[in-house]
Amino acid sequence: MKKKLALMLATLSAVATIFTGCGEKNIAGNYVAAVKIEDFMEDDDLDAMADMGIDMSDITVDVTLELTDDKNFTLSFDTTSFKEDFSALLEDSLDSIIDASFEQFGMSRDDITDEVAQYSGYDSADAMFETMKDQIKLEMEDAYEE
Repeated sequence: MKKKLALMLATLSAVATIFTGCGEKNIAGNYVAAVKIEDFMEDDDLDAMADMGIDMSDITVDVTLELTDDKNFTLSFDTTSFKEDFSALLEDSLDSIIDASFEQFGMSRDDITDEVAQYSGYDSADAMFETMKDQIKLEMEDAYEE
């Protein structure tokens, strides 16, 4: 992912340099493009996400290219909208993530009865699933902070 992102940044930088050096035409301004996150992810990561029921194809990040009158440029990313979109996708996919996790161990959600959950220290199976969802959300929040 980092290599693809670096390649995109290098390409945008080259384009910006070309445009700022072309004659006297004033092209100063802000240019925004929505870039699909899946274009920067490794195929293995995309496959792992798909196996958990997460479709990354609609997740984008807005990239803003600001060209100034003095022929400089700034490139920025709107990580806030990405975080909101990805959080919503994750929230919608929590059940399928949990189900995929159980499948890795040859289990299903049906294997977790209230008795099994109580043996593990939970009040019920539903309480266990809610705790799992909360843990996934916390892990994602920690990842966002990084």
